[in-house]
Amino acid sequence: MSKIKTLIIHDTDLHGFTAGVIAHYLIEGSKPFSHFEPKHPLHLMPETLPKLLLNFKADEVYIIDIPINIRNPNEFIQALINFNKNIGKVHFIDHHKVNVDIKPLIENGIDIKITNSAYECSLEVALRFAKIDSFIEEWALIGALADFDTSIINQIDKDLEEIVCDVVDNAFKTKRNAIIERLGGKVDEKYGNVGSLTKLIVEKCITIDKFIDITRELVIPLPLPRYKLIGDVVYTTEMPKVGLAFKTAWKLCLVTNSKVAIVPSFNPALNKYSIVISTYWREPDNVKRKVEEFIQTKFKNRTIVGHFGAKAIDVINLIEFENIPRIAKELNEFLKS
Repeated sequence: MSKIKTLIIHDTDLHGFTAGVIAHYLIEGSKPFSHFEPKHPLHLMPETLPKLLLNFKADEVYIIDIPINIRNPNEFIQALINFNKNIGKVHFIDHHKVNVDIKPLIENGIDIKITNSAYECSLEVALRFAKIDSFIEEWALIGALADFDTSIINQIDKDLEEIVCDVVDNAFKTKRNAIIERLGGKVDEKYGNVGSLTKLIVEKCITIDKFIDITRELVIPLPLPRYKLIGDVVYTTEMPKVGLAFKTAWKLCLVTNSKVAIVPSFNPALNKYSIVISTYWREPDNVKRKVEEFIQTKFKNRTIVGHFGAKAIDVINLIEFENIPRIAKELNEFLKS
């Protein structure tokens, strides 16, 4: 593969995508890249990055919103060091808090910045280029909102929150190719559909308002399952569409003013069922810590994944879904205690 000037590698969720849009918008002649393994259609997994870097040659690479692989940090870190020494300059920008020693990266000359929030992560490249215009600000806010960044609570009203939850994130997850077609483009296999969409957004300078209008045409608002309330907890025993459990929990909290939502889920990639317990993103950290404590205590022998205050717990069998009302009752009592 011929050497290119600047490569941008970013996550493929809505936050990673918007951070990639901003970086590509600012760096002239850059190439966005976000997806290369069909078996991982939703995310560029941290564990795949070392293999990815073996396939590229560039004067510099920006790696944005991809956390250090906690399962094999040494391989991940060594891949960055090797690229930085032998191929091109590495700029590593992330916001995930991981308990991994990053001194080897610093000592080997890698330009690394771990920001305090998703919003700051999106804006980091803009700060380096000393350019923050309305295009950058709007895309950064949307991405940070999709990542439940509480630092932007005062900048986001509930109308915009519902639009992102209901329409934008939904369409981005399920209608990427259709969005590209509406923009008059097509998927380039070199970049994947997210990288291709990134290029189109920048080339046509598509504003957030225009993007929202396009996504409105492609999806209906996120449908809510039948739900019940127990105090500060809202729950459902009906499974939402694949990949939308956390967003369903978000909307349930949004429309019911509940602190926490409980939603059953299924991950087809892993062939696993789970129960999602998700704190409403606007709730303060003390509430999220309380929910975390409940989850870790009640499900201490289970596989638990997710973010602070929002977790998916593996279930033993589908009969366990029948226990969701009881779990909701116990959680509500725990929150009041």
